[in-house]
Parts: sequence; C-alpha cells; structure tokens
Amino acid sequence: LLIERKLAEVKKIYQEMNEYDIAILIEDLPSDDLIKVFRLLPKDLATDVFVNFDEDVQHELISLLTKKEAKLLIDDMFTDDIVDNAQ
Repeated sequence: LLIERKLAEVKKIYQEMNEYDIAILIEDLPSDDLIKVFRLLPKDLATDVFVNFDEDVQHELISLLTKKEAKLLIDDMFTDDIVDNAQ
C-alpha cells in the first residue's frame, strides 16, 4: 500500500491496531517510509507507538521530524506520564 501510495488505507489499517504491533511492523521500514507512516498516525497513537520503539529507532525518528513535530511528541509523552502518575 505504501508503494502504491494508498496512504488513507495505510492510516485506516494502523488505526485499528495496537501501538506495540504498529511499532514492531514499522520500526524496520526505510527512513522515508517510517516517517510517512508515523505522520499518518493520530497524535496520541503516535506517542504510544514511539515509546514502543527501541532507542535507536526513537533517535532516528526524532532526527527525521521537524523541531515542531518533535516538541509536540515530547510534550505529549510528558503529558501522558503526568496523567498516568496522577491515577
């Protein structure tokens, strides 16, 4: 689907999966495909997927994101941690 540029279908498939499975499926993609798929994910799901990547993939992805995207991702991670600790 990525090769055929059917991004709406890719997005739909990943939205129906859990974050761990998505991380496993996309972490070995070439950098250009990894960033495409990651950007298709809703913000909250993207954050959950990100924390399931191994550290090397996290570093790679951060380097591919814009500064604004990286800040939003990190801010969302901290927000999730605050909510989790409050419960």
